[in-house]
Amino acid sequence: RRLPFWSLVFPVHGDYWKIYISLGMLFGAFAGALLSREFYLRIPRRLSEWVLITIGGLLMGVGIRLAFVCNVSTFFGLTPEMNLGGYLAISGIIAGAWVGSMIYKRILEG
Repeated sequence: RRLPFWSLVFPVHGDYWKIYISLGMLFGAFAGALLSREFYLRIPRRLSEWVLITIGGLLMGVGIRLAFVCNVSTFFGLTPEMNLGGYLAISGIIAGAWVGSMIYKRILEG
């Protein structure tokens, strides 16, 4: 049985454009990594890496649920419309990625 939430987020009809953007980004990134010979699988070896990955994933999930959209649809949906919310969201995503990278680097290399 489908959950009611998913029928609101992902309508069943085939002309729903957001799913094509998401799939295109996924397969495009995969193809780009393969063509540049930079694709490899890396399994975290330390417990601290697994903890950071889990916390990061949980925080992303909470953020998506609070915003009711994902970062891809925010960027491709709001930013081209010159919506201030889109630019603020992208600024927050970039700042959060930078801070998260610094924390990750400090914990693992410190």
